[in-house]
This record gives sequence, C-alpha cells and structure tokens, in this order.
Amino acid sequence: MRLASLGAVEKTVPSTRFRFAGDPLSFRPLLNLIDEVRSKLLEIAPKQQKYVDEIKANMDTELIEKALQNEAYDNKAMLTLIQYICAQLIYYQAPVRNAKTKKFIKGELGERASFFFASKALTCTWLVWDRP
Repeated sequence: MRLASLGAVEKTVPSTRFRFAGDPLSFRPLLNLIDEVRSKLLEIAPKQQKYVDEIKANMDTELIEKALQNEAYDNKAMLTLIQYICAQLIYYQAPVRNAKTKKFIKGELGERASFFFASKALTCTWLVWDRP
C-alpha cells in the first residue's frame, strides 16, 4: 500500500468505527465476518445435512460470542477457526484451484496469521485486545 493512499483511508473511515480504550469491546464486526464466511461455506458445501451441521457447529457465532465475552476465546482458538475455514475451502473447491489456495494460505495468510498470533496481545483496526 502506498503512503499516499493512507490519508484517503483516514478521511473515509467514520469516527464511529473507533473506540476509546476504556469502552467495552464490540465483537459484532468479528461475528458478522464469521457469519458471512459460514454462509459462503454453506453455499459451496454439498447440501447433505452432515456437512451443513458440521459447518454450523464449528462456526457457531452465539457460542463464539459467549466465549469472547467470558475471555475464554483466545488466540489459539481463533487460529484453529481460521485453519478450519482454510481446510474447508480446500476441501470444497474445485481440485484445479487447490494449489493456488494452498499457496495463498501458506504465503500471505500464513505470514499475517503468524504476525498476529505470535504475541499474546492481538490488535486489529476494528478490534482491540487490551488484556495481555
């Protein structure tokens, strides 16, 4: 990303998307993303009930939200969820695309995940973890 484009991003992001350090955490953006990914996986998965049930059980946003609120959902659990999503993508997509997807997962996604999950404090633009 070029430095010139950073100013444009700062001007287009409304101040309501930020929070003060003392404000309570909102997990809604993360849960919405998980819901969106789950719906996309359900679209590409076979319509057999066992596949549908497996995806819904592994990506249960109500359960994830309760775990987040009780501080029981840590970096390891988040990484496990990301690995599950990646495995499902490879499993359900056309075999001709597997090599490209695996390259993306090991390359770009792997670098970002190792950067974010290497430390105990996870910081993203839309979600701030204040606890060590």
